Amino acid sequence: MTTRTSYLNMLYVSPMDAAASIAIETAVKHVVEKIKRGKRLTTEDILVLYLGSISAELRTMRAEAAEREKALREEIAQLRGEVSQLRGEVVQLRSDVYTKIDEFRKETDAKFDNVYAEMNRRFDATDAKIDAKIDELRKEMYAKFDALYAEINRRFDEVNRRLDTIVTEFGRRFDELYRLLITALTQKRQES
Repeated sequence: MTTRTSYLNMLYVSPMDAAASIAIETAVKHVVEKIKRGKRLTTEDILVLYLGSISAELRTMRAEAAEREKALREEIAQLRGEVSQLRGEVVQLRSDVYTKIDEFRKETDAKFDNVYAEMNRRFDATDAKIDAKIDELRKEMYAKFDALYAEINRRFDEVNRRLDTIVTEFGRRFDELYRLLITALTQKRQES
């Protein structure tokens, strides 16, 4: 099973990928110039144009994934801020409660026992609320991660299907071209 980190690592563009992308773009420019001059395209030229289109799609997908990752990171940062704020409120609440407990202790030992029990009950309720909120935020965050990873996987599968279709069609056309070439050569030999 692939981890979340490895999906994010797949979006990383290595220097080799960048160099290959530049090389493909340069090759595509040369083929476009060849088309503008009205020259016939070779099989390699067609393959270069195909690789150029795939490269553009991959760049678009990487950009979309990077934007989604950035949005998720911003949401996570916001959620962390909210959790931090809740923790600050709890710390402040505890500080206030301890002050009240000290005042009650000075008044009477009997009152202290009752107040202390009440405060513990309140702490537990507050902690339970905070835990529930943290769990809710964590579930939302994981649901968003899972949705993003499912979309990325779907797009990768879609690109793979497109590639398979294009490669199959390319092979079929190449076989047809080869058959026509052999037929023409055979006819030419027979005519000679």
